[in-house]
Amino acid sequence: MTQNGDQANGLWITSGEPPSAIASGPRVGIDYAQPADRDAPWRLWSEGNPGVSKAR
Repeated sequence: MTQNGDQANGLWITSGEPPSAIASGPRVGIDYAQPADRDAPWRLWSEGNPGVSKAR
């Protein structure tokens, strides 16, 4: 956030309720990467969030 409260480009933090559980899994759409990087559990999401795409 900028000093006047406007959202800046990129990542910002807002107040709210923390997720009840955080899930992790392999990243998606990076088939070109080395297996260790491609399969690492670096994709994080709030468990049960309907906006997260399912693994294919």
